[in-house]
Amino acid sequence: MKYLVLDTAGEALAVGAIEGEYPNGSWQILAQQTLIGARKHGETLAAVIDSTLKVLNWRAREVAALIVGCGPGSFTGVRIGITYAKTWAQFNQVPLYTVSSLGLLAVSGWLANATPSSFIVPVIDGRRGTAYTGLYRYHQEKQQLIAVLPDTHCDFDVWLDTIQSHLVPTDSIVFVGHSLDSFEEIIESSALQQETTLIQGWASQPRVAEAMNWLTSERVDDIATLAPNYTQQTLAEREWQAAQPGDQPSDERESLIDRY
Repeated sequence: MKYLVLDTAGEALAVGAIEGEYPNGSWQILAQQTLIGARKHGETLAAVIDSTLKVLNWRAREVAALIVGCGPGSFTGVRIGITYAKTWAQFNQVPLYTVSSLGLLAVSGWLANATPSSFIVPVIDGRRGTAYTGLYRYHQEKQQLIAVLPDTHCDFDVWLDTIQSHLVPTDSIVFVGHSLDSFEEIIESSALQQETTLIQGWASQPRVAEAMNWLTSERVDDIATLAPNYTQQTLAEREWQAAQPGDQPSDERESLIDRY
């Protein structure tokens, strides 16, 4: 069976293809494409998927299911991937699976420079000193990367203090993300006692097809109601609540949010 994997939550647009008995069997990696640009994911996603299908000589109707990174990350980026995947799955009447976009990033850190005892901290720049981030570690029995703490969006210095309480000085930490230079000073000036490694640039980009060997995805029961994992309110939601404190969500409000 043929599967497409895609993620648009971060700086990179990533598309991959696998074939086999996913998720409860064996499968092989057939293709991976990663584009880094000005976050024009909405303009390029369809073309990248089309080129992937052509290289593999696949037809769209042969794809058995889609696996999509559901966030957290850039609001616009996450929404692009989720909307595309939902539309494809509903139109072609195929299953849809979701996986953490930060988990996909964590796999790149794991593959680049981690040991079984390393903690992986994926980082997507959230601007103004904040980050979409998480804490992952290899689980020996499951032979997969698992989330030690839930994915979140917060001030990055606060996050470093948070993860410190889950580590001992002899642990090692691998930070992975395309824009880690924005956080390098915060990491260096933090109270972390562990050995740290920074993986950025091309080595940090999501290897979405390969990542399926290391992550657990979740099948979506109701594709129509699938929502991105933003981990925080959108700007539209915050502005609405500030203008109308105490107001409850309404269809009109949701319509406004969708237009942002």
